[in-house]
Amino acid sequence: MDIRSAVFDLIDGDLALRALGVAHGCCGRHGQASCRRIPGSCFIVMEWAADDNPSAPAGAELLTVRAHLPTERSSQHLILDLLLHRTRAVLSAGTADGPITSLHRGTSPDVVHSDFGTVFKSSTFQVAPRRPAAAQTGQRLTLSTWSGYDDLRLAAIGAAGAASLSMN
Repeated sequence: MDIRSAVFDLIDGDLALRALGVAHGCCGRHGQASCRRIPGSCFIVMEWAADDNPSAPAGAELLTVRAHLPTERSSQHLILDLLLHRTRAVLSAGTADGPITSLHRGTSPDVVHSDFGTVFKSSTFQVAPRRPAAAQTGQRLTLSTWSGYDDLRLAAIGAAGAASLSMN
């Protein structure tokens, strides 16, 4: 299962992000606008990196989403917060019972000017494949029999026979 495709499909399929002017989620490195977009519109760039944290789930990757806005619209920088907030909501809702999990790691506090005629803010997420629970995979929990039971029973019988207790 490709977690990158799953994330892209969630973001690309969100009507609210489309209404905000994000026609397509742009995949690529920072500053690359490899997607079709309307001049003067806002857009997002998704950048992926391996999650090398030892406590990260198996197959986890770090996703950095950068929301860009043309410099001439920099006074409308609250749109960047709105884009990132909506992206976070889409990833949270879309992964609730989906094939992936996501964990928001944080959002940059400041608007940054890029060399590409935009201003941007970014959010980072940890995204991992969802691991099926044992009950969902049809695997039963089996317990091995305890071989010490007979020894305990015999010990209890022997102890009762060796010392008789009187109820008188």
